[in-house]
Amino acid sequence: MKLIFKQSAIHEAILNACNVVPQKSVMPIIKNIKLEAKNKEVRIYATDSEIELTIVINENIEVVEEGVVLIDGNKFKSILQEIGEGDYELTEEGNSLILNGLGCEFSINTVNSDEFPIFESFEDEPDFEMPGITLKGMFEKTVFATRDEPSRFQMNGVLLSGKEDQINIVATDTTRLALVNKKIDKPINIDEIDCILSTKFVHTLIKSIKDIPVQIKTEINRIKVKSDNVTISSKLVSGIFPNYKKAIPECDIEIKINRNEFLSALRKATIFTSEITKSIKFSFQNNILLLHSSMPESGEAHISLEIAYEDEPIEMNFNPNYVQEGLKVMTTDDVVINLKNKKRPAVFKGNEDYTYLVMPVLSRE
Repeated sequence: MKLIFKQSAIHEAILNACNVVPQKSVMPIIKNIKLEAKNKEVRIYATDSEIELTIVINENIEVVEEGVVLIDGNKFKSILQEIGEGDYELTEEGNSLILNGLGCEFSINTVNSDEFPIFESFEDEPDFEMPGITLKGMFEKTVFATRDEPSRFQMNGVLLSGKEDQINIVATDTTRLALVNKKIDKPINIDEIDCILSTKFVHTLIKSIKDIPVQIKTEINRIKVKSDNVTISSKLVSGIFPNYKKAIPECDIEIKINRNEFLSALRKATIFTSEITKSIKFSFQNNILLLHSSMPESGEAHISLEIAYEDEPIEMNFNPNYVQEGLKVMTTDDVVINLKNKKRPAVFKGNEDYTYLVMPVLSRE
């Protein structure tokens, strides 16, 4: 193998590949990444035995000699980070891959690539297609609401469901829930989609997918996503996702509030909260939202915002970090808070396609 390339041509791709590579594995071979130079392009392969990532590079890179090598991706990543922008040469010599350019030379040991897993191809008709930037945005607005709990795998994942021309993405840790619904141009090619995706797969997709159309194919225990230069596939998470529709209450109270002012008020009130008792009291009364937080050993905060609310006073406690995380991914100037009563979740809405639900922190009475 021999390549001439610009650092910027492969740096991001190697970063994304290394995010897939496991730090520890019973299969040492997959702690490496595979480079394949063929037909005027370079393919980068990375896997952790559950996720498979393939990235194709055909710009700002010249394949002088074809070949296949397996190398320590993290070492290669570190080299690319340090050498900076410029033109470089990568040459396979015996059991080493030599990088030359701009007054530096590195030799990376190679590994026999014969035992590296063979990735599944994406040749079947996709279940549906949509803009990559749209799919990426849907995941960004939901994945943060998952729970890192090994005993409940489904809480570690994101639900992808769809029927006809509607796609839903949902995440929950049972104390909050994020839901995005989008209409796609062409109806889904199968009766229904209902699968749970791992958070690592979702984060890999967010980092790898660009603003170009993507194709999605689901199978019994696997999902594949493909664009012009990136293919990602992953095992699905086993288990049954909670019935999220039952968790969303029919609310009687609707309160509009400026999103940036609300975020600012929450940040101020959060100053007097602790990791143990991280909650803020929300008091809705007389056209005022009063946020109150206190720490007996430090002090307290009272922050008020003007709102349009003249009904019976309502007091509820919420984890301020949970509320802020939902508000940050919204893009509208105003948000609407929907309430049922002090024991039911609050529903925050920005755009019509996004719903964010937060359970109150119930105080002991």
